[in-house]
Amino acid sequence: MAQLNSDGVGSALVLQDGTVLVYGCLQTLGFVKVLSQRPMPLEEWFDPGRKIVVSGKALSAEIGQYHATIVSQKGELFTWGSARAAGGGGNCLGLGDSDIGVLQPTLTPQLVRGGLEGECVVQCRMGNFHTVALTETGRVFVFGSSISGQLGTGEMKAQIDVPQILRGSLEAVRVVFISAGAVHTVCTTDQGRMYTWGMNDTGQLGQGDRINRCIPTLVDGNIRGHRVIFTASSCFTNAAITDKEELFLWGWGNRGQLGRVDRAGMPDLSDCLTPEVLDSLKRVSVVACHSEFMVAVCDGEVWVWGGSLHKFLPHLAIPLGIDVGGSQFQGSYTPVRVGGKLKGHFITTVSCSKFNIVAITDKGQVMLLLHTCMRYFCILRWYLWEELSPHVSHLKGAKTTTRKLHLQKFNLLSL
Repeated sequence: MAQLNSDGVGSALVLQDGTVLVYGCLQTLGFVKVLSQRPMPLEEWFDPGRKIVVSGKALSAEIGQYHATIVSQKGELFTWGSARAAGGGGNCLGLGDSDIGVLQPTLTPQLVRGGLEGECVVQCRMGNFHTVALTETGRVFVFGSSISGQLGTGEMKAQIDVPQILRGSLEAVRVVFISAGAVHTVCTTDQGRMYTWGMNDTGQLGQGDRINRCIPTLVDGNIRGHRVIFTASSCFTNAAITDKEELFLWGWGNRGQLGRVDRAGMPDLSDCLTPEVLDSLKRVSVVACHSEFMVAVCDGEVWVWGGSLHKFLPHLAIPLGIDVGGSQFQGSYTPVRVGGKLKGHFITTVSCSKFNIVAITDKGQVMLLLHTCMRYFCILRWYLWEELSPHVSHLKGAKTTTRKLHLQKFNLLSL
């Protein structure tokens, strides 16, 4: 099974055959490496002739704000980028030396050895300063820097240079899914319960307050009694889908990304401190979070809402600008169905970031919308899979591979 992960600056697409495609850029401390304007094989981005040990063997990949990770089909974890993000302390690469990469970033995937001996990693998520890995036995490992408790070790400020297992409240449960925002972490158990920890200034932990947590804490409130099967996180906002295909949202709401309105029908832009169901959408199968807008799939159709959509709206075929209170808001406070080139396609998965929106159809077609931003991109249009870079032309005939593309999770870290 393949998956796609997007960050604010770069994205990675992993095919079923283990090929990693990247596009966007990888930003490290004092260093920006342009990946590609269109998806290209990972090994072609690195220096010519340099061997990439994980090439063709990937299960998942993620491009973060300052570092990147790949989980191999054998359950190995590889990392590269800056060991220390700006403002961070611990080694978010998990390579054992918190000074590695500060001046000279690690620019090729390195195997993370310490702390994970005998473990099979199945999922890895990243914040700005920390990394979280999930094993097939349901155990959670963390490493990097904690400035607001996001490592969950019991200390608000901590530095961990090699993966360390999280104990405490998670020892008695089996974790099956993880997600991470910039400075917080979310995990879901096999019983459908959620635990959160880290920064909570906008209520992104869903605990009913704005108090940071340095240990995994069970999320209660409105979501009690609901079985969560999927979560997505952005900087300050989270989303959860239940086994009944309900969508719960919470956290920062100032851009209308929570989709809430008051009794008078006016947008409610306040923060939501506990998970609340979005009644306007039913049968939600997947959701993607950006800091200021969201994308969801319902019955094969794509819906978007929130602010900062002005750069995408003409190509999404939804109204450009909504007059609210006399001001022109470039977005929608409530979910709007996407038309345009997506019309007539049955969408199974979506992802979004600051620079792109990606949709994958049930026939394995990749619909990619890239947005112009600074020097990283110079195009804004929908691309079908067949229109992508010549670098991936050899995959056009591999229908048995591309038809099984699947989005597991995406992590968005940029505002």
